[in-house]
Amino acid sequence: MGKTAKKKIILAGKRGFCSGVKNALFLVEKVLAEAAEEDTEKRICVLHEIVHNDAIVNSLRKKGIIFIDEPEEAVNASTLIFSAHGVSPDVEKRSEKVCKNIVDATCPIVKKLHKTAEDFEKRNLSILLLGKRGHRETEGIAGRVEGKVTILQDENEVKSFLASLSSEEKKKTPFGCLSQTTMSAGLVKKMKELLAEKLANLEIAADVCYATKERQDAVKFLAQKCDMVFVAGSEKSSNSRRLVEIVKDCGKMSFLVPDPEKFVFPDLSKCETVGITSGASAPEYHVETLVKRLLDTDEFYLMENTEE
Repeated sequence: MGKTAKKKIILAGKRGFCSGVKNALFLVEKVLAEAAEEDTEKRICVLHEIVHNDAIVNSLRKKGIIFIDEPEEAVNASTLIFSAHGVSPDVEKRSEKVCKNIVDATCPIVKKLHKTAEDFEKRNLSILLLGKRGHRETEGIAGRVEGKVTILQDENEVKSFLASLSSEEKKKTPFGCLSQTTMSAGLVKKMKELLAEKLANLEIAADVCYATKERQDAVKFLAQKCDMVFVAGSEKSSNSRRLVEIVKDCGKMSFLVPDPEKFVFPDLSKCETVGITSGASAPEYHVETLVKRLLDTDEFYLMENTEE
């Protein structure tokens, strides 16, 4: 009898750290390096998790970074760093009262959204924000304006909002639409179409960031080639969870993998091809760990060329 053919592992061509995450981590490491050069023990704080990934956060804790939930906890800190998700003006003012040296690691794309929200308010547009309530990025964008921001999480909420408006409001009220950068590109598209269909005076600046869309397109392509897809990423990460949802929407099984070392693989006996990708805040070594664990079973081989 011949040997059983090995199963394939395919990696998504677009995966892992986006430029915003890279920038945020670079700034944290820069602050740590400067403190080390001065050879003095300094209290360096980061407001909220710098990115949504426990492995990265724990690694930085070991290097001396202190993660805090409120600006007031930065009393006696030499440096306070804002996370990649951004903060509101209120948080900025509170931070300035307790720490003189502030480093803003907000993603440049999110910063652009902040400015757009402020511009919408100056022009008296009613602001619609497509995003998840309670998410740090959404809170930061909504906090840039003093007036009301209507947060819409999905298609049903868009429909309910539209139903609540009078015909006059739909015709005459000027609206401005923004979106959280890590939302599903497909969902944002559908939500925008629903709004544009009913609102006569709508200005849209809502879109997911390019890196997010790239990773979503890549995992959709991966799902077409594989029986099952593993997504390295934290449960707190919106963009990582979205990748899992996209694969499931394609009719394939998918699993979020927060800790590749401890992850218990499901039954792979019926899988001929598995795909692996990672969220925008997941380090590449998490992908490498998943690959190694599968290769160690001697049942898989890694395709040399990754998919788009």
